[in-house]
Amino acid sequence: CVITIFFLLVIAFEFFDNMIPAILMPTCWALIGVSDWNTAFSGFTNSTVFMIFGAFVFANILQDTGLLKRIAFLCIYRLGGNFRGLMIGIFVAGVVLSFITFGNAYVIMGTITLGICAALGLKPGKTSSALMMMVILGTLSVRVFTYSPALFEMLSAQAQIVIGPDFDLTLSSALMHQWPIAIVCVLMVFIFIRMYRPEEELVGGKEHVKYELDRMGPLSLREKKALVMLMLLLIYLLTNPIHGWDSQWGFLIIPFLCFFPGLRVAEARNTIKKVNYSMIFFMASCISIGGVATSLGIGKVIASLCLPIFSNVGGYTQLILIWLLTFALNFVMTPLAIMSTITVPVCEIAMSLNIDPTVYTYAILHGCEAILFPYEYVAYLVVYSFGMMTMKEFDPKREFLFDYITVVA
Repeated sequence: CVITIFFLLVIAFEFFDNMIPAILMPTCWALIGVSDWNTAFSGFTNSTVFMIFGAFVFANILQDTGLLKRIAFLCIYRLGGNFRGLMIGIFVAGVVLSFITFGNAYVIMGTITLGICAALGLKPGKTSSALMMMVILGTLSVRVFTYSPALFEMLSAQAQIVIGPDFDLTLSSALMHQWPIAIVCVLMVFIFIRMYRPEEELVGGKEHVKYELDRMGPLSLREKKALVMLMLLLIYLLTNPIHGWDSQWGFLIIPFLCFFPGLRVAEARNTIKKVNYSMIFFMASCISIGGVATSLGIGKVIASLCLPIFSNVGGYTQLILIWLLTFALNFVMTPLAIMSTITVPVCEIAMSLNIDPTVYTYAILHGCEAILFPYEYVAYLVVYSFGMMTMKEFDPKREFLFDYITVVA
């Protein structure tokens, strides 16, 4: 327990690259005898890790072809023109890109929005922060229903330790269970438009987007091929309830077909080099936490201590308690570390109370997305680091209100 806490704090405060503690943590477990070697490194052989690798590779392929940028510019151009149009356009483009990149669109949307701010001559302030908030809302807040394998598969991997291999959170289940959040996000867009409307109308944003589209020219052959492969993957994931095959096969096969002779959508060497391997190693190490904790019986101990509390309150209160616990842990732990730490005991409680664990795992997911300050989550920090959003406009009170509304939904 001390070893785990130490390395999670090292990761939280970013003393080193995440790959270093991700390797040292399971190594220390095995060396000290906390668990055997196979259990300590069980996360590194988990199929979820290879699925995330495939998702990262495919996102890089789509970005290298220019398809993502074209789709984003088209959405903004069709809806943009004034402040209201730009806000809606950036949000819609973010949602579309988040859906097709499986939650990895925040960097490219941040870059595009930064270019729009520069074209409008905006300095860091209220208006630029509003546009960047649309990046956050459209690419990050929506991931609970547009499906992010890094989050959903981490929860699934930990829950399967308790429930078994049949438990899986897929794209179709995300859309089916989390659709109310889409309504909340749309409402928040119009609330932000009213809150941040500038005194003078913006001029030049649509012209900048049209210039970028004209410079890209017609749809290239590589973009057409990438679009076909994207549609193939989406069809596979959306029809999961029909064919019943694991979602992971789509990410393990389709992205790598893009490198085959005849298709050659992207160059394998350059695309694979850009993958965030530190994140993959960190995820594998986090999955191992659940395996080691289960082998030591820690999950059952925590579940037995919390069971009397949960058995005496209603279902809605149970969800709020789980959400509050996750929300509090956000201040000192990364979302993946939180999921790897509390998912097993929470699922143990659900099984003891004969409650569908899916509901509890969604409460953890929403708690991890409940961000008050950008430092709590790397993705939010990346958007904030573009320099167009002030800390004053990243208002904790407003963020907490949005997070609470999503939980109620």
